[in-house]
Amino acid sequence: MFELTIQKSGREHRVRFHKPTLLDQLLKEAGVALPRPCGGRGLCGKCAVELSGQVSPPNARERELQKRLCCQAVILGDARAALPEEGKMQVETESWMKIEPKSPMPGRLGAAVDLGTTTIAVKAYDLISGACIGSAAGTNPQVAEAGDVMGRIDAAMNGRLQALQTQAEERIRSLLECALHGEELDGLIITGNTTMLYLLCGLSPESLGTAPFQADTLFGFETRFFQAKAYLPPCINAFVGADITCAVLASGMCQSPEISLLCDLGTNGEIALWKEGALYVTSTAAGPAFEGAGISCGCPSIDGAIDGVEVEKETLQIHTIGRAPPVGVCGSGLIDAVAAGLALGLVDETGAMEHELRRIAQLSTHVNLGGNPQFNDRYVENMLFEANESAGNSRL
Repeated sequence: MFELTIQKSGREHRVRFHKPTLLDQLLKEAGVALPRPCGGRGLCGKCAVELSGQVSPPNARERELQKRLCCQAVILGDARAALPEEGKMQVETESWMKIEPKSPMPGRLGAAVDLGTTTIAVKAYDLISGACIGSAAGTNPQVAEAGDVMGRIDAAMNGRLQALQTQAEERIRSLLECALHGEELDGLIITGNTTMLYLLCGLSPESLGTAPFQADTLFGFETRFFQAKAYLPPCINAFVGADITCAVLASGMCQSPEISLLCDLGTNGEIALWKEGALYVTSTAAGPAFEGAGISCGCPSIDGAIDGVEVEKETLQIHTIGRAPPVGVCGSGLIDAVAAGLALGLVDETGAMEHELRRIAQLSTHVNLGGNPQFNDRYVENMLFEANESAGNSRL
């Protein structure tokens, strides 16, 4: 019998095991698994930890990164792992829309749940007046399995379906308790992309992960969750879910004669176009590319994430969430950085960029990072160049 001691946030967790085991598996058993944007393939390097004791030697990828990765390292005997501190993710829950009840669910209190791939948001409403009485949001614990839907599908098809279902249910339950302030729930609507609804309902997503990639249910029915009536809105297809259905309905775009475009850039990116009485939709992976699966310095919207970049007199002005020292670049910061590259002539209109390290280094001496000049070269170069290199192409 061996023992792994895990240190995280000043606390220690211990896991006993009988044979050599992947570190990632032991972290899951201890309930402290780290997010893996690349799905545990060792590509992103975001699950780096400090290891000591009886562990496997670093493999080629770990030697390249000069890091020990929980998805690659095998614990051979008694060992110790120190996990990095996790920043608290910023999740937007505010909205400008006023709810006018038309045909509300029976009862006094209801809730709307957006089950996202990376985050989960909940709002509680008075079903009589339509007033919002509380909200709560947090990360989706399934990120410990994989950062994107294909990784979740793979995990579900390899014995993790029940665990994924439990993770989603427990997090939604805790957020509902927070938003409702202990009040009893009468009804709720749970929206999300097609895969997230499959996993929440404990349905095998095999049809979504194998050709011809067609969903065998698109929901649009009532069921029960948390002792309350729950409605799961209809999805559009396998990779355009109920979340975009709800967004289109809420926007009212299909009641307008004007050409309208709706963009939802989450972990999954969806675009809906309303033109001449027809609705066109498409989707693609978006969030993981920003958060670490496609760019080495990418991160979620945590304290220290660079979320804004501006050019002022050839000086890059960079803003971080919480005004904390930079820890990476989130999606809005990356988009701003590309715009800055266009403004400075580092990126052309096609997205192509030549490797102008000298020019970037010259600009980096003027970066305003709140008194943290040690971050200059790394983050300016990464934001404007490394995304291309890590993707193996020459275009942003």
